[in-house]
Amino acid sequence: MTDRPFGDVRESGQLRGRLVVHHQFRWMVLPGGSVIDFARYKLLRRLLAVLADARVQRPGEPLAAADLVAAGWPDERILPRAARNRVHVALSRLRRLGLDTWLVHVPDGWLLASSLSVEISEAPIPPAGSST
Repeated sequence: MTDRPFGDVRESGQLRGRLVVHHQFRWMVLPGGSVIDFARYKLLRRLLAVLADARVQRPGEPLAAADLVAAGWPDERILPRAARNRVHVALSRLRRLGLDTWLVHVPDGWLLASSLSVEISEAPIPPAGSST
């Protein structure tokens, strides 16, 4: 294990890491220490909330596209193909923000990797030592 507070570690050949998220999903600290502020990303904030909640409450259980659509676009009626496209684009954005290693697509949907621990923080700002 490394002594870096948010570092990635390789254990048994599997990449491990810790994701710290604000309890209202205003920010996240990625493995490695980068901070992502979700002030401009309301949609991504909603998607991260359901993904992180599922990781904590039901590890290893994927969220179906319909679950992500319901979370991301709660009061919209969207044609199925358009909904799939929106989910794909939004999850691609989360990957580009730093979750690419940790956001996993499986036949039944999407989930945060089981090798990623998720910590919910009550702190108003990211922990000291994080980078922006």
